[in-house]
Amino acid sequence: MPDNLRIHHYDEGPAVEMFDHVDGFKFGSIIEREEGSEVESRRIGCTWYDNKRSELLRHRGCVEGMVVRHSLNGQDIPKSTLAELAHQASDWPEPWRSTALHAIETRTLMGIPIKEYVPDNLVRGRIALVGDAAHVPAPITASGFNELLQDAVTLGRCVSKGIQGQLAIQALAKYESLRLNIVRQMVQSGQFYSQSFGRP
Repeated sequence: MPDNLRIHHYDEGPAVEMFDHVDGFKFGSIIEREEGSEVESRRIGCTWYDNKRSELLRHRGCVEGMVVRHSLNGQDIPKSTLAELAHQASDWPEPWRSTALHAIETRTLMGIPIKEYVPDNLVRGRIALVGDAAHVPAPITASGFNELLQDAVTLGRCVSKGIQGQLAIQALAKYESLRLNIVRQMVQSGQFYSQSFGRP
């Protein structure tokens, strides 16, 4: 449930806060104004990870089968769902409660399906994939960009002796042997974490 809401009088508590709840996982951050900016207020962002809205996303065409098509705009979220979200957010500490309730009331929130992809391979013949083309972790892992860089560095090292003839096949096979299990475990760890929301 991302939202940006200008706040003026919040001087207590952490600038970044995360907490688990039976209904999901919340991440919030307060962004200080830039030095020299004429804007006196700060900004607050709030993201709510909820694994119980899959049917809504499928019903609204956001997800078809195992493919994410688009996000769900606030104007398209049913009133009953907004009421459920408001009830959940009412237990949050400030300033996150006010942020969430403002977003719900004004419908300035979005439902964003989480895309995840666990690869079975990274290489086919003389073609290798890296980063999001090869593996897609849930954002909660905060690992996607780092693993993209690790893919690129590893691939570079593997092909550094050349890619003429069979050297290419051997180099790419080596790349896959070094990276496949690592990136599979990364995506699966995010899946396990997402699936744990709502458990006792």
